[in-house]
Amino acid sequence: MTIMTGALLTSCGSNPAAAADQYLKAIKSQDNKTVNDQIEKSFSMIKMNDEQKKILTDFIKKLCDFDYKIGDTKKDGDNATVDVTFTTYDWKTWYQNIIKDAQDEVLEMAKEGKITADNATEEATRLIINDIDKDLGKLKKKDVKSNATLKLKKKDGKWTVDSPDADCFNAMMGNLKKAIS
Repeated sequence: MTIMTGALLTSCGSNPAAAADQYLKAIKSQDNKTVNDQIEKSFSMIKMNDEQKKILTDFIKKLCDFDYKIGDTKKDGDNATVDVTFTTYDWKTWYQNIIKDAQDEVLEMAKEGKITADNATEEATRLIINDIDKDLGKLKKKDVKSNATLKLKKKDGKWTVDSPDADCFNAMMGNLKKAIS
């Protein structure tokens, strides 16, 4: 995810655990400008109004609202791994519900002739964003725990996080990747 990889530039430390902690704090502290810039880049092909962009900003900030605990660190020369336990919202179930609701709405609109080949993408996007807005507040309890391992490299005496793999992003996002794939 583009927003999370931006944290790589500021995540170095004197030891692997400190670098991992700085990296995760940078992800969690996404400011509105950073998030808005990433939305512009990631969703440039979709026409959105300011309200829809705000909804996506709120969604991404909530997505970055995970808890974590740094675990074991293993060093091997200039390489290291840091185990992390993430606790976050049940994004997988939430996403499945959003998509089901949007599909049901699209089918109903198609039956009524309100969706055409010309407006299908715009209408589907609008419905999904509206469902995100409607259901985002339902995520109140962080009860999904996932483990992942961050890989780090030592460069110029500082430890930095390598690009996290898909399993790490999935753990940060409460198994959302599993719902999407």
